[in-house]
Amino acid sequence: MRNSCSTSVYVKSSAAIVFLLFAIYYVTQAQRIDLEANRIYDSLKIEGAPNETYSLFLPENYNANDTWPVLYIFDPVGRGITGIHAFMDAARAYGYILVCSNNSKNGPLETNFEIASHLFFETLSYLSVDHSRIYAAGFSGGSRLAFALAMQNPIIKGVIGCGAGFPGQNPLVETTFFYLGIVGDLDMNYLEMKKVEEWMDHINVNNHRILFEGNHQWPPKESILKSFQWIELNSMQTGEKAVDNKIILEMYLESYAEAALLHEEDSNYEYVDLLKRITKRFEKLINVDSLHEQITSLESDRKYQKGFSDLTELEDHESELHGYYIGLLKKQLQNPVDTFLTTWKREFRILDSRAASKEEMIVKSTSRTISAIAAWCIETGQFSSSNGDYETAITVNLAWLAVRPKDTYANFRMAKYQAGNGNANKAINYLKRSINNGFRNKAFIINTLEFKPIMDNKNFKKLLSSM
Repeated sequence: MRNSCSTSVYVKSSAAIVFLLFAIYYVTQAQRIDLEANRIYDSLKIEGAPNETYSLFLPENYNANDTWPVLYIFDPVGRGITGIHAFMDAARAYGYILVCSNNSKNGPLETNFEIASHLFFETLSYLSVDHSRIYAAGFSGGSRLAFALAMQNPIIKGVIGCGAGFPGQNPLVETTFFYLGIVGDLDMNYLEMKKVEEWMDHINVNNHRILFEGNHQWPPKESILKSFQWIELNSMQTGEKAVDNKIILEMYLESYAEAALLHEEDSNYEYVDLLKRITKRFEKLINVDSLHEQITSLESDRKYQKGFSDLTELEDHESELHGYYIGLLKKQLQNPVDTFLTTWKREFRILDSRAASKEEMIVKSTSRTISAIAAWCIETGQFSSSNGDYETAITVNLAWLAVRPKDTYANFRMAKYQAGNGNANKAINYLKRSINNGFRNKAFIINTLEFKPIMDNKNFKKLLSSM
């Protein structure tokens, strides 16, 4: 699933905006004396861009006499505070400045490049930043944007990509930055993130992948902390920070203990996979010959080989299913709605039977497939409705409702699309379902453009007054 910042293939061109280098070397630094350390600022304004704001966190000991690493964060729907909160514990532990745009969101890359350029110029004009430690991060479409920004700006030393990889179909062939991918085991982009790691290894790019138990979401704080630990290790490897053998040993033992738990659970493939990642992470800092020996021994074991073969076959099948279902969705958009629903009811009976498997790997694979279908429906509905094509938005949203009939946001979006298509009664009925399933943001309803024409409808008013 793309969750992309652009519907077109990302291609690095001669017209690329290398704005960060300019910002660093040509912007005159000016102090903001009114900002306090160890607190979050929600909506700081950007000079020269009156409609753009950002959220900011300064570490506890921040002062202008020292320089500090900075992480620029991009949320797929422009929630600055959400992005800040995801990284704040790790930033406190390691002394990072955090900056997150309130305006960049899934959409055309050029638009987001312009927003990011304003953000960089503004913050680098007054923050005391270590220019050798500037990083970018993001979730979903924001992850793709962070990647694209790093491709355009060699001063960005690393990317933390959460839940999505490359910003287009063309694979990266060279880079000056490291890449750290974080993904949930139920994320519909799980296979994509594995392939990103494989490609990065293939072209010898410094990279690491962190896996957590969860869906397509901002990673839990524990995973974010691991990512900062990896960055610290990387900084020691590159000489940007002094080598601290005590910290290295502590991190190594913690990582190995995590792997040992998998071994106790008899998860041979996952155990070997994590051992490989630990080896790659520490081999330039400490002797990991014993890990290499364990990996070689386990990979020669028939049980491991059988498990690896089964997993590879399952993941290949999952990839085929994703392609099949997205292709079917596109094809079905050409057919009447009743045919569309009949087809999807049949397909989801098949998926439901797979989800009832006793094999955990099959259950997870099926969950990712269902999430991929829902995500495609969401993205296509958003794109179609933004172009005034509410009929298409309604049709694909029916498939999403077939996946999750009680989903709060599936029902809310259907209400929005029905209202946009002039169907007041259907809009109110779907909105009622959304509210009954937990939707509580009354202000968001009032500010949704599609609901404006039915604001005076007595049933709509009654529904709002009940919230």
